Amino acid sequence: MSFRWPFQGKPPGGGNASARRYRPSPDVMSALHGDKIVLLDMRSEQYYTLDDVGAKIWTLMPDAPSAAQIAAGLAQVYEAPAEQIRQDVDAFLQGLLRDRLVEETAQ
Repeated sequence: MSFRWPFQGKPPGGGNASARRYRPSPDVMSALHGDKIVLLDMRSEQYYTLDDVGAKIWTLMPDAPSAAQIAAGLAQVYEAPAEQIRQDVDAFLQGLLRDRLVEETAQ
């Protein structure tokens, strides 16, 4: 799963994805490999590779209160418009949700 700016996608499902909170699925194992993270979905036995930006989102996810705050943290590191980063983070997290690699948590 690649994640680079500018990202050419829209969050599926619409709505305000930035206000949502996520956590890794309990059925997913992750391991750091260089500047990437490798995910293993134990249900499907399928591997995923997150690039350096995706890996940063993955590591911020458990501690960040919302997708919007993850995007705000990334905006301090990467030179890209904050709104573009927010949209991209929303789309990335919705993709992880669609593939059942993360789940939404209670607000």
